[in-house]
Amino acid sequence: GVTGQDGSYLVEFLLAKGYEVHGIKRRASSLNTQRIDHIFQDPHNSNNDFFLHYGDLTDSLNLTRILHVATYRKGSNTFVSRIVRELILIISWITCRIKIIRKIILSFSSSNLFNNLHEDIFNKWHPSAIIVCSVGLELDARLIVEFRKYKVPSITVVQSWDKTSSKGYPLAMPDRVLVWSEVMAKECRNFLDISEDKIEVVGAPI
Repeated sequence: GVTGQDGSYLVEFLLAKGYEVHGIKRRASSLNTQRIDHIFQDPHNSNNDFFLHYGDLTDSLNLTRILHVATYRKGSNTFVSRIVRELILIISWITCRIKIIRKIILSFSSSNLFNNLHEDIFNKWHPSAIIVCSVGLELDARLIVEFRKYKVPSITVVQSWDKTSSKGYPLAMPDRVLVWSEVMAKECRNFLDISEDKIEVVGAPI
């Protein structure tokens, strides 16, 4: 995060050393960029050395996307890098529009999250359900996959207004999703492929 005190100081330090800097900022209703306003650069300029990306450190898919952007910028003038970048864009375009491909990716990612990290907790408490705060992001996805092995259902209580639209595709699908509004319910259906029978509108948490 570059909008905090430590992050903004680190950006200034690295820019002074001549580095190209890519920073992450969470989506929020307020801009909250006071600490970096004096070093922010117009993203349309071709000679920038500071780039601001929307992201969340808990979203590994989004972090991977940002790393791709930063990596391919370094070789953006080479023929090979342009070809690779175009291929990534084509694959992303196809993936976004064909549901069966998204389902295959979901199945593959879920199978790679199998773990036994909380087996002792399950054996001690035998929970009837688990509650997570994101729609299948990495840490929560691991819980969903592990407890599904014990036949324990998962319930997502969405904790932030942008969790259904800007955090990437689920790595594991929860059994039930509680959202704030009909808008978030629509985002779950259209962006995350969550079936309508799994979604319930309950209002914003207090």
